[in-house]
Amino acid sequence: MIWQLLHKVIASSVNVAIVFVATSPIYYFLGLNIWRVSCIGLFFLYTLVLSRRCLGQRVARTYQNEPTNPAFAAMYTASTATLLWWIWVPLDLALANGLLIQLPCLALRGNTAHGLLAGRRTMTEQEHLWECIAMKGECPDCARISLARNGSYVHCRLCRAKFFADNFIVQRIKEDA
Repeated sequence: MIWQLLHKVIASSVNVAIVFVATSPIYYFLGLNIWRVSCIGLFFLYTLVLSRRCLGQRVARTYQNEPTNPAFAAMYTASTATLLWWIWVPLDLALANGLLIQLPCLALRGNTAHGLLAGRRTMTEQEHLWECIAMKGECPDCARISLARNGSYVHCRLCRAKFFADNFIVQRIKEDA
């Protein structure tokens, strides 16, 4: 659970920081309320545009089992919006969301509430390679079914990515330059 929590916090923190920095001029020139709405709009678009793997996931070195759909983007954005509004004290909704919704879902099911509702899950690179190559038969890099196998070695005919696959282990083979 600690690994999942840490990686989700890292990925979400990076995503939120990118959106907050990108919209900071709006806060300065147009005020708090317009900035809040623009943060939500940009966060929703950011989540949809980077549907395969967001920048936060790249920093946290995680993957997702499916591309982002509009339903997940809306739920992820709504969860993130709790950072921008409060009822009694700053961040009260974000704290309630984190402690009463997201943390129990992570502890019990290994995923956030919006991830459970949308049917998405976060996985390590090893799990991602296994799912793509062994389960789907597609290249993890170009997402096409163009793999060729030579014993325990697998390579993609299109993008030339190389992998070692044996005994339920799939590893990327690094090219020496």
